[in-house]
Amino acid sequence: MSKGPGRIERALAAIFDAERDNAFTLEDLAERVWPDLYPDLQGDPVAKKHRVSLARAARNLAKRRPEIQWLDGEGLGGALVFFRHDEVMSYAMARLKADRFEHYRSNDPRRRRRTIERESRLRRTLGDDRHSELMGPDGAWRRHVEIFLARRDGDVEKAAQLEAEQEAASARIWASLRGLL
Repeated sequence: MSKGPGRIERALAAIFDAERDNAFTLEDLAERVWPDLYPDLQGDPVAKKHRVSLARAARNLAKRRPEIQWLDGEGLGGALVFFRHDEVMSYAMARLKADRFEHYRSNDPRRRRRTIERESRLRRTLGDDRHSELMGPDGAWRRHVEIFLARRDGDVEKAAQLEAEQEAASARIWASLRGLL
């Protein structure tokens, strides 16, 4: 019988509240929950028992707080990326951290960098034109967040309107790609 959120779940809730504009892999969370064990995961993997307890606690937190969600990383061995779906920047960071071409937290020794350098590089990437457009007023990533917020708030009409806009934008993109073939 559960007595409520445990220590790790409470720590994760505090992390998500303190860093509202960020997204987190299990390695990112391990560095924050156990800073003495994992000061900087330069090459030392997180112990399986810690990965399992973090994933379980984060999923339990997501059951209690619907704004906390996760993406499965793309590609072989893609990592879980937890984020706040009510924040555009958090959603954008999650998309980048889950992207197979960003190589975030890659286990390939040729691609290892310090965590701080990786996060700051991703934030700089979000400032470029393509990503700014995705997060802008008519951007797809902003629209995903607005759809979530409309559904959460029970605004069915707004959610349907935003979903129709998203489908129309996707159709335009596919039509332009077909034109290239």
